[in-house]
Amino acid sequence: GTFTYDHLSPWRSVFRGTAAHNTVRVGGTDQADPAGAFGWQKLPNAFVRNWKTTSNADFLDAECRYRDVRHRRRVFFWKPGLLFVLDDVEYGGAAVEQFWHPAAPVRKLTPMSFGLGHAGTLLLAPGNSPAECFEGGEFGWRSEVYGSKQPSPVIVMRRQGAGQFGSVLVLSMPDFSGALELVQVGEDIRMALTGPLQSSVTFPREGFPRFVGWRGSWPE
Repeated sequence: GTFTYDHLSPWRSVFRGTAAHNTVRVGGTDQADPAGAFGWQKLPNAFVRNWKTTSNADFLDAECRYRDVRHRRRVFFWKPGLLFVLDDVEYGGAAVEQFWHPAAPVRKLTPMSFGLGHAGTLLLAPGNSPAECFEGGEFGWRSEVYGSKQPSPVIVMRRQGAGQFGSVLVLSMPDFSGALELVQVGEDIRMALTGPLQSSVTFPREGFPRFVGWRGSWPE
């Protein structure tokens, strides 16, 4: 949000809005309503449902509620290089968008996977529409210092109405060859990663996920 602090400028809303962050937006509206240059009103209710760390994995289960939206995000980090993100959105009818702002050059490897500079590869589970990647426009901007803005890559997934987004970051492997699948198994949701690090994470309705697959040393 550092490009401008002038609340009368439309760029102030662009740079501090929900779409400028690595999260989901529902119905084209922000999670709260701007109130002047720095304030917000109608704040969301955000809270942690579960947090656990072990020698092999970290797990965060958090929830954000605002208006009639319930957004639950579960993040499972299988150390040292697989970061699984499951977004579960409950809201009827409206379009839901998931944003990724890597702040690094992006290479489209497949329709659903992207190399992020030297940081790694982002893989997305198929949704209602193909993933988009662009710079500039409505969402693709960054500001490194006050008063300066530059086009910057943004990756967007869209779906209609309630449902899940599945994503995985394969860290330190910017040209990872694989794909991600999201499968509903009863009340559980399984994210399956194919390719050299073939593995899966099953998220139960409540509690710590179950990981099956890669357990070797991380590739150099």
